[in-house]
Amino acid sequence: MKNNIKKQIVTVFSASTALVVFSSVGAQPYPAKPVRIVVPFPAGGGVDVTARILAQQLTIRMGQSFVVDNRAGAAGVIGTEFAAKSAPDGYTLLVGSQTSQTEHRIRCRTDRAGSARAYGQAGLLRDCRQS
Repeated sequence: MKNNIKKQIVTVFSASTALVVFSSVGAQPYPAKPVRIVVPFPAGGGVDVTARILAQQLTIRMGQSFVVDNRAGAAGVIGTEFAAKSAPDGYTLLVGSQTSQTEHRIRCRTDRAGSARAYGQAGLLRDCRQS
């Protein structure tokens, strides 16, 4: 029984070491160029302020520029569509709201930007529930 546990530990350690070594081979540093953060609302609003704080901190921590690009109009559809049509290389991020995503799906029935298929969720920046 003890010998079996040792084999499992060695196997897990070997696999994790190989994963780390091989994942770094051929990997390029990110970000290698400035990153655009698209905000589908006008400057000065809550989403814009959140995106600017995020951009400032990411610029400091990552050592590369993160630039906020406000693309307001059509209840967030213009900026959302712009981000969806960008190359899926990680250099265009969308900081939107639940409203902008819902409006995009309602107004763009032709699915021009690919709806949910065009995005990959990175995370939740803030939760503004009213109690």
